[in-house]
Amino acid sequence: MARPTHCMKPLRFMSLCTLTLCPFITLQECKAVGFRVLNQNADAVGRGNSFVATADNPSAIYYNPAGITQIEDKQLQFGSYNLYFESDHRSVTGNKTDSTDRLFAIPHFYVTYNPPEMPLAFGVGTYSPFGLGISWPNDSGFTSIITKARIQYFTLSPVIAWEVLPNLSIAIGPTINYSATQIKSTIGLTPGDEFSFDGTAWDFGFTAGLMWQPHPQWSFGFNYFSETSMDYDGDLGLKPFKDVQDSEGTLNYPSFLSFGISYRPTPKWNIEFNVEYTDWDYLEDITILDPTGPDIGIPVEYTSGFMYKIGASYKFDNKITLNIGYFYTENNVEDIHFTPQVPDTDLHTLAIGIGYEYKNWYYSVTYQHITGPWREVRGSTPSAIGESADGDYQYTFHTLSISATVKF
Repeated sequence: MARPTHCMKPLRFMSLCTLTLCPFITLQECKAVGFRVLNQNADAVGRGNSFVATADNPSAIYYNPAGITQIEDKQLQFGSYNLYFESDHRSVTGNKTDSTDRLFAIPHFYVTYNPPEMPLAFGVGTYSPFGLGISWPNDSGFTSIITKARIQYFTLSPVIAWEVLPNLSIAIGPTINYSATQIKSTIGLTPGDEFSFDGTAWDFGFTAGLMWQPHPQWSFGFNYFSETSMDYDGDLGLKPFKDVQDSEGTLNYPSFLSFGISYRPTPKWNIEFNVEYTDWDYLEDITILDPTGPDIGIPVEYTSGFMYKIGASYKFDNKITLNIGYFYTENNVEDIHFTPQVPDTDLHTLAIGIGYEYKNWYYSVTYQHITGPWREVRGSTPSAIGESADGDYQYTFHTLSISATVKF
């Protein structure tokens, strides 16, 4: 029986890597966002992350690096995106459970420098463009599918931007990416048995952007973030059947691109609309090395798609800025591929924030509320011991973004 058990658990690990890498420390909408982290600056979050055609603070390094040519002198920005979420599950038999991981935080940090009398601007930022994290209790009814899943993904992004014309800028820069993963589930053959995988990986990519403002009231922006492939080196544990052993797993992360239009009817108003596309087809199959057997591959069932976002800001005479934003995301995983690690329901996202300028500092705070209707899941693929993720699911998120920017 030991050999079938060993084959079964790497297969389950692959299912986790394929379909469960979804809530780490922020909202992950699976229509076009999957396990992406969108929220990288409080002002931008307040505008529904519609910021690619504005990009007028140091977080432009993430949203559109071409925007740093419009940022004066030297500026530093830091902050965090803080999330509290509730995930409720009702099984087909009426059992009610919810996840145990609830509060998370993602930091962001950016520095920009625009030398006087030069057409070039420079910047570097660190942020988390992907991630997940969730734990389910032992009475969930699907512990052989998942008890814990966590992915951390951090990017260091130096960029250089060139003001080609007074109203046109382009930018490019490498991304240095680090990721760590931890996956746990029960095996389901003996009391207290467990499967686990812990691994870390590095990879490199690039980001690019374009900003065009043909008229003072209109600007257009484009941003691209390249795909990466993480080859995790780590430990595979099968308790109590085998000792921890070295293993490898591969997960591809998708590219995404954004296009935005910003309209400023007056100097106080800024209204922006964004379209964002994520190439989830790049994920393809995920593989893990079984040290005592053949590699295993599981197909990924994500579908590439678009997201539509809209936001607005109004600057009062007393240096206070009000931000509002909204976007809606449909679920994109059929019931047969649904897993409890993916908050894959129709989700409405509404944000409101405020900014305040004081001397050479600018402070911004945004509240974001995300929720959707209950999703009924029937016919999901069972685990090797027959446990199913069937049931009803609802997810509610409360987030608070905080950012501070200082000019030197």
